[in-house]
Amino acid sequence: SLLSRAAYALGILDDAFQASKMIIEKIKMIEDKLDIYTLYIKILFAQDDAVKAFNTCRWVLRRLGENVPPPEVVEDIGVHATVKTTYSMYIGFSTPELLGMEE
Repeated sequence: SLLSRAAYALGILDDAFQASKMIIEKIKMIEDKLDIYTLYIKILFAQDDAVKAFNTCRWVLRRLGENVPPPEVVEDIGVHATVKTTYSMYIGFSTPELLGMEE
């Protein structure tokens, strides 16, 4: 996880992606993969692959027992575009900055 986080922080997205993918493949329990999936999804967004990022989120949530609409419904309501737009608005903010924002 440290290697993938360091590569991501340095903007070496291909290395960050490969390291994250390797970690995800080695860990067995979905609950133990949540931190690395979070980074993996950020990397996908940074690589301008919002659809794969969204589908990965959907897959993880379903494994955790959440009821997530099928992709066709999501596409119909334009969630992919909304997710990508929202992500681009907030990238670069730290967690404390995001938590301190007013609604």
